[in-house]
Amino acid sequence: MAEAGGLTKSTQYILQDFVFNGLPLNKMEFSDNQEGKFHVGMDFLSRFKRYTFIPSRMMFCYDANSIEKNSIPHERYIAVRYMDGSIEVFYNNNEEIQKYGLKNGDKILTINNTKYAPEKIKTVRKLLLQEPKGTLALTIQRENQVMDIML
Repeated sequence: MAEAGGLTKSTQYILQDFVFNGLPLNKMEFSDNQEGKFHVGMDFLSRFKRYTFIPSRMMFCYDANSIEKNSIPHERYIAVRYMDGSIEVFYNNNEEIQKYGLKNGDKILTINNTKYAPEKIKTVRKLLLQEPKGTLALTIQRENQVMDIML
């Protein structure tokens, strides 16, 4: 993954029955970094419909009635980025994405015959993450070759 200081290696974990401040959040994703420290990411913050974080005071305030306890299951994790006017597969473990027939550097031309503009990268990320297996038909460009891949 990429951080402000450069590229780092991270391992992701899923914890069942996670409880935060006495409130059950059920399944949560955590990851570790090169220093062996664990952290939560956007999956944690996405559970709260109303919250604020004040970094200068290390204060996190939230509405306990606005918590989503169940996360949407992830079918796969394929990282993409916006680069040179295209949505590109990038920052993935090569062994992990090979099982989908993808390589880092592949450009996503269409998903289910729909072309997504680079400003729709969040939609593409959501589709790649959450759509059931066997429902995504990708047309990609790898170097000068156009290929169809089913995820």
